[in-house]
Amino acid sequence: MALDVALVNPILSRDSEMSLGLLYVAEAAERAGHRVRVLDTAFTRSPAHLWPALERFAPDVVGFTLMSVTYPQTLRLAREVKRRFGAKVVMGGPHATLYPLEVASDEWVDAAVVGDGDLSFPRLLDQIEHRQSAALPGVAHRLSGELRFDPEVPRVADLDSLPFPDRSRYDTVDAYIAAMGHSYLFGRRVLTMITSRGCPWDCSYCQPVLDHIHGKKVRIRSTDNVVSELEWLKQRHGIDGIWFCDDTFTFDSRWVTELCRKMSDRRLGLGWSCNSRVDTVSPELLAVMAEAGCEQLRFGMESGSQILLDRTMNKRTTVSECEQAFAWAKQAGIKTWAYTMVGGLDETRDTVGETRRMLEKLAPEHIQITMLAPLPKTYFAEKIHEHKSLRVLPHGFDDRTDLGGVRQGHGVRFAAHCTTDGFVRHSPAAGVNHGHGLALVLVIVASAATAAGSTAPVSVAPAVATIRKGVRPFAMSLSVCKARAATFIRRCLSRGTVRMITSSKPIILNALCVE
Repeated sequence: MALDVALVNPILSRDSEMSLGLLYVAEAAERAGHRVRVLDTAFTRSPAHLWPALERFAPDVVGFTLMSVTYPQTLRLAREVKRRFGAKVVMGGPHATLYPLEVASDEWVDAAVVGDGDLSFPRLLDQIEHRQSAALPGVAHRLSGELRFDPEVPRVADLDSLPFPDRSRYDTVDAYIAAMGHSYLFGRRVLTMITSRGCPWDCSYCQPVLDHIHGKKVRIRSTDNVVSELEWLKQRHGIDGIWFCDDTFTFDSRWVTELCRKMSDRRLGLGWSCNSRVDTVSPELLAVMAEAGCEQLRFGMESGSQILLDRTMNKRTTVSECEQAFAWAKQAGIKTWAYTMVGGLDETRDTVGETRRMLEKLAPEHIQITMLAPLPKTYFAEKIHEHKSLRVLPHGFDDRTDLGGVRQGHGVRFAAHCTTDGFVRHSPAAGVNHGHGLALVLVIVASAATAAGSTAPVSVAPAVATIRKGVRPFAMSLSVCKARAATFIRRCLSRGTVRMITSSKPIILNALCVE
């Protein structure tokens, strides 16, 4: 007997991309004979609408895609699913892949799927359907009450064998098309697409996590298969733009050249954008990409400091390569987007200044600045753990996490297994000027208590007390609601008492733009 399976995207953010992974899993489950429904919370900002939808569908299994930053809220949803419907709860996605035993051990979770859910999830559904509980490759589960896990992770060898993910499974597909057009290609009707799985580089802030998720070998679809999906999406959804969300779309220049020539030959009329590295492009490649409709390139600039690129990030690119790539893109008529991160262990005011001057020189059309966060099990996180003067807060902490008991002594800084879903856009609305007077987000997380040499809690109270004592800290960390934090920041800046403010709760307030 086929199962009724509900797959849920629990990310409460309009800025989030459509989860293609969830759709690939839905296609695999349906191919295996099960009835599947996909539910989305991205545009509701609340999970409340899930309950009537799940009640009508009455699922046997509810699956969630799980990120580290959404772990607490997703567990709360799992608890409600168990309490209301008694369905089996399955977690997949990056966090479940990194911590399968921890996730599957939770009392509200029955199983965690590791890596490619296209293969493992249908096998798990078969076990549930037939009330079996044998160990499954790539799955940690408690179907018999006992935790079982086979760490052998199956991978889809031929990505062309997978069906195209049906975006219409999301009842929010039109909202995604409009939102992504606004955020990515400025007015086009845009959907996301992925052409590969994996990344061949070894940057400290992503690896070896990407290898855990996708395997060490990059798998890539054929160019004919990609073009067929582009035509299918254009016909089905009336799109005129595509965001290729591969980790590094341009890692194989010959493949990109072949794809671009086929896109040009088919006269698809699609504008598109993709992620790239500055050491993977050339004037010749960029010319071919521009002719095929590439309107924007997102380069991982990361930092203007070679020290940060080498020591902290293991980026294996140079500042001169970055300058060259941005210049080539402009010559080809392609707009540029600069991914930038600040706050590494080697970050200083001098290196921040290098990044600022670099951004001014490159003058990209769009700047995305985030904190360099020690995401779980990355090389950067390992460095943080080894550093005696740094402590790491639990991954996935959110607005409800009690930080009142977190205390820090002299010279201790806190980093978090968490990133914000917000970013500073290169637009007047964000307060960032085009070309001149560039503001930079500073996100080295430290508290006023550190600067004062005290052991006060990480909250607004010691920060105010420190200012009243006449101390001028380099950085302050806040643990307050966004409105109160904004008021406090304005007061501090008007008095000239601080030079940098960051938040100890990145999900509320990541950082402050300062001139």
